[in-house]
Amino acid sequence: MARPAALAVLLLVAVAGCNAPANPTPTVTPAAVPEGPVGYPPGLSPDGVDRPERLAEAHADAVADRSYAWTLEERRYTDRTVGVERVSVRRAGPARYNGSVLREFRRREGAVDRRTLVYADGEHRYSRTVENGTASVRREPARRVGDEGVYEATAERLVVRYLAVGNATVTRTERDGETLFRLVGRTTGRVSASGYRVVALVTPAGLVRELRASYEPRRGPVRAVELRWRYGGLGRTTVSAPAWYPPG
Repeated sequence: MARPAALAVLLLVAVAGCNAPANPTPTVTPAAVPEGPVGYPPGLSPDGVDRPERLAEAHADAVADRSYAWTLEERRYTDRTVGVERVSVRRAGPARYNGSVLREFRRREGAVDRRTLVYADGEHRYSRTVENGTASVRREPARRVGDEGVYEATAERLVVRYLAVGNATVTRTERDGETLFRLVGRTTGRVSASGYRVVALVTPAGLVRELRASYEPRRGPVRAVELRWRYGGLGRTTVSAPAWYPPG
């Protein structure tokens, strides 16, 4: 899989107030774990994350040939503002998807936001943005990063960044009949931060189904960051053209 992804498609939803986020805790209902050998996901072991790059590759491989829905969200908190970016995408192939990107900057005086709708038809990517009541549509080639789509490449890059953790624990659990591995990490050399904490749910094949990370940057005006994502509809997601396609 091709690796350095330059795309920064981070996302978001409006939040009320500017309070710092709580520690991330994806919900898993404990269940009895069958006895027998445990096959850990690629890059993981009972001692934690041995090879984050291998886990990232396994994650990209797990979604490369399947449709899915992915939501990625990042919030950045300062003393007076909250910046929110949210990407929601339904993906049927590397160059066939639709979704939205919402960017919002919220302060006490009010909020400024911008929403862009995206659709890729297999050859071209269309983005539709409305500003001051006027809609504009941009067309460009549906880009790939090596043999991956931009969303797979972005997820792979983020896996390496946020799951290269020390002091990690990996435990096996069951949720709705599915075996998952719950990873909890508290230190990282990839993010300059204090108070780092990440929780992820990983399938045996290496798909990072859910991820939540929070930390306090060591420099700059941002005092807290929270990132989270969730995958759903694996192999069951369909993509249809939006009403505004094709543009007039």
